[in-house]
Amino acid sequence: NHVWVPMELNHPPDYYNVRLVGELLVNGQEMIFPQFELGIIDSGTTLLILSSTAFSMLADYMSKTFCDIPGLCGPTSWFQSAGCIMIDGRTLDKFPTLTFQLQGYNIELGARDYMIRVTNSSQPAYWCLGIMASDLPIGVDVIFGITIMRKYIIVYDIEQSQLGFAESLGTCGLGKTIV
Repeated sequence: NHVWVPMELNHPPDYYNVRLVGELLVNGQEMIFPQFELGIIDSGTTLLILSSTAFSMLADYMSKTFCDIPGLCGPTSWFQSAGCIMIDGRTLDKFPTLTFQLQGYNIELGARDYMIRVTNSSQPAYWCLGIMASDLPIGVDVIFGITIMRKYIIVYDIEQSQLGFAESLGTCGLGKTIV
């Protein structure tokens, strides 16, 4: 079953906009950004993109709060826009959950959702941050790209101006057939 959230369309429609109704939560801790009000759902964008200000604040918070993750704290932190690191599964499980609050639905991303495995070798593996910073269009604070679509199935209902969200079975994009 999908949970439907209102979609705001521009005229002419160019993006699938969703209203953010709260701040980004990191393991339930609210991050206060100067502005965090509008997101775009975009299947043509690969990563989860935060405004440069929001990403910088998130990176600063991560590097001060999660120092038990190797290489995360300090001036040479790997937590940079699309940064990569070689880590094992136990270390990956120490990463926080990120929660984006939409009007009527929360997008929750664990480390295995926002970190992208780029090697098929055994542990440790090479993982890259599926989040990047960018100067976004005016008024846009986050673009939800393929990073979230690995976890969520999204239905675009333009006629009713709504988006449907449902968690996938976890087999999307892995070359398996869902019957």
